[in-house]
Amino acid sequence: IYATAPVFTIKGGWWEGDDFPVDPGVTRYPETPDEAREAVRALHAKGITRIKLMVDDMGWCRDPLPRLRKMDAGVMNALLDEAKKLRMAAEVHSPTAADAATAVTGGATALVHGVLDERVDAPFIESLLSGEVFYMPTFCLFHFLAGADSFISRALTDSVFRNSLPPETIG
Repeated sequence: IYATAPVFTIKGGWWEGDDFPVDPGVTRYPETPDEAREAVRALHAKGITRIKLMVDDMGWCRDPLPRLRKMDAGVMNALLDEAKKLRMAAEVHSPTAADAATAVTGGATALVHGVLDERVDAPFIESLLSGEVFYMPTFCLFHFLAGADSFISRALTDSVFRNSLPPETIG
């Protein structure tokens, strides 16, 4: 088990809030690339070896609610680049294929919770493998965010997903 800290996001974005331990000396909400780089350097100086970024407006599960603010690509790239320079792991929650591809190109070492807006295709998988990027889908996340019944109904219409399950699981 590897602990990752902190979860970088932005004000008005997903995972905003101080309801879990935070380090007052490091901003979780960088608004500029320079702030992002400084935050990563400060964490590295404290011995932190992994960071996580939330790059998601939650449009995939908030309808009809308004979407949240999403981290700027320049800030995301600065966090990833600085982590790479310092040999830190950088896990990115980016559930759209476009954001996930940008994260991989920027130096993400892992994509967490999967890509939700479109099917992951062979070129995308090749980009993960060529950069040695871990892909970690987390199905339990969808139970409380998007509703298990809705998610499972959609998932079971996907032949690749359905065929990967034992027949007795489908029922």
